[in-house]
Amino acid sequence: MSTKYFPIIVFLLHSLSAQSQAVFEGVWSTKINKQIDMMIEVTGDEEVCAAYLSVPLQGIDRNKANACKMENDTCFMSFPIPNTNKSALLSMYEEEETMKGVWMQSGRAFSLDFRPIEAMPSMARPQKPKGPFSYGIQEVSFKNPIDSVELSGTFTYPKDVDLYPAVILISGSGPQNRNSQIFDHDIFWVLADYLSNQGIAVLRYDDRGVGRSGGNHQSATSETFKDDVRGAFEYLTQRDIEHIGLIGHSEGGLIAPMVAAEESVDFIVSLAGPGIPISQLMTIQNELAIRDSGFSEQAAKDYLAFIQKTYQLIDVDSPKEALYPSVMEHIHTYYDACDEATQQLLAPSKEAFYLQLAGAYFQPWFRYFINHQPGPYLQQIDCPFLALNGTNDVQVTAKENLAGIESHLAESKSASYEVIALEKLNHLFQTSETGQVSEYSMIEESFNPETLKLIADWILSINFD
Repeated sequence: MSTKYFPIIVFLLHSLSAQSQAVFEGVWSTKINKQIDMMIEVTGDEEVCAAYLSVPLQGIDRNKANACKMENDTCFMSFPIPNTNKSALLSMYEEEETMKGVWMQSGRAFSLDFRPIEAMPSMARPQKPKGPFSYGIQEVSFKNPIDSVELSGTFTYPKDVDLYPAVILISGSGPQNRNSQIFDHDIFWVLADYLSNQGIAVLRYDDRGVGRSGGNHQSATSETFKDDVRGAFEYLTQRDIEHIGLIGHSEGGLIAPMVAAEESVDFIVSLAGPGIPISQLMTIQNELAIRDSGFSEQAAKDYLAFIQKTYQLIDVDSPKEALYPSVMEHIHTYYDACDEATQQLLAPSKEAFYLQLAGAYFQPWFRYFINHQPGPYLQQIDCPFLALNGTNDVQVTAKENLAGIESHLAESKSASYEVIALEKLNHLFQTSETGQVSEYSMIEESFNPETLKLIADWILSINFD
C-alpha cells in the first residue's frame, strides 16, 4: 500500500557557451528522464535574477532558488532539496535558438530540452483549512504504553459542548506527519477540520520519528503503530471522552481492527483499508503497476508468479540473515530466466535487481506487513464499522478488498456495518480520472466533499446507548 515516488532530483551545474547572450526570463517546461514534468521560472537579468522550481509529481511547488546567476550565456541555479541540507544545481543555455539544460543523478549527466510555456502551473489546494476556526485546538502529547515513546499531535474539539464523540486518525504506510501530507494535500487536516466543524473531536498526530514525535519509524512495524494508537486511545479516555472511534487510511485501516481487538473502540471507519491477505493485495498492486510498463503478456505472468513466490520466502520470525541465501537465489534465478528485453525493464544486472528489492524486503515493517492477515481481526469487530474504498484506487482495489471486509464482518459480532464503493475516487479519496499516483499532485481536491459528509453523517447517526 505504500506509495512509491521518484527520488528528489539532483542537478549538476554545467557551463556551456552559446553564440549569443541567451534570453532566460520566462517559464520553461521539460521532462526529467522522459518521465517527470519539471518547470522553471526565471525572472530578472544579468544584474539581479531569481528562479523558481516546480516538480508536481514530487510536490515541489515554486521552490525559490537560493542562488541564481547569469554568466557566459548560461543561467546557473541552485535549489534547496526539501528535508536535506543539500542543494540541487541546474544550468540552462541557448543552443540553435532552443533552450537546453544539464542535470545529473547518481553520477550520471543528462541533457534537458526546455520549451516555453505561458505560466507556472498552480498547485492550488482550495480545501486547505484557514482560520478563524469555530472549534478548539490543542497541542497534545501521549505515550506508547509498551515502549513509552512520546508522540505529539493536535486535538480539535467542538466548543461550548460537554459531550461529543472523538476519533483518532491513523495514517497509511510510510512516515506521515499529523496532517498526512502528500503533494501539499493536507488530507488529515482537511478531514479533521470538517469533522470538528460537525461536532466531532479529532486527534491526529505525527507518526513516530516524524515531526515532533519521538521514536524510530524505520524500525517499527504495524504492531508498533497499533500500540501508538492505543496510547492515543488511553489519552482520550483520560479526558473522560465516552465514545471514541478510529478512522484509518490504507495501512491505518489495517491497524484500526488490531486496536479494536484490545481496546473498547466504539466505531471504526476504514478508508481504503485492506480486506484480503496483504501478499494477495500486493500481488494485485504489482499487476496493475506493470500493466503499461512494457512487459509482454507472458513476462507479466512470470513476474507475478515470481513476486508471489518471493513473498512466501519472507517470514517474520527467522533472523534476517537467514533469509538472504534463499531470496537471493530465487531473485537471481528468475532474472537469468528472463529474456533480454525483460531484463532491461527490471535492472542492469541480476545483482542490481536483487539489491533494489532486498532494500525493502528485509525491513522489519515489510516482513510483518507482507505476512499480515486482516481477516482474523475483522472477525473480532463488535462495534459499528464503515468501510469505504474508491473504485479508481490502484493501491488498495475496491472490488477485492471491500468483498473481503464484508465477508469477514459477516462473521463478526458487529450489529451495524456498511461497505461502500465510491465511484471515481482514488486512494486518497480524490475525484480522479485514472486513479494513478501521477494524478495525485495535479488534482486540486484534497478529499472528496461528499465523502467527508458521508463519514460525519455516519458517525453522528450512531446510537451509543
